[in-house]
Amino acid sequence: MGEVEVDFPAVMARVRRIIEEGSAFYEQLLAERGVDIVRAHARFTGAHEVEAGDMRVTFKQALVATGSRARRLEVDGCEDVPTVTSDDLLSDGWV
Repeated sequence: MGEVEVDFPAVMARVRRIIEEGSAFYEQLLAERGVDIVRAHARFTGAHEVEAGDMRVTFKQALVATGSRARRLEVDGCEDVPTVTSDDLLSDGWV
């Protein structure tokens, strides 16, 4: 076999595109089913009410999708070796 080269910027562009397309697909699916998506810091103010940003939203049912955050390892010695998170890998500065 010959030498294999990977076009890392192209791979990462594809990863980002797939993530964006997946998010758009699910948002479209929710919208078709009458679900309103509100992106804001929020707090429940009652059993069927939430404040989100400067809005007050009432609902019959709520889905709270908090997402996730990458976290650095908390393992002795890891500060002495290079590590990256999933956010690092998907950032434009990494490529």
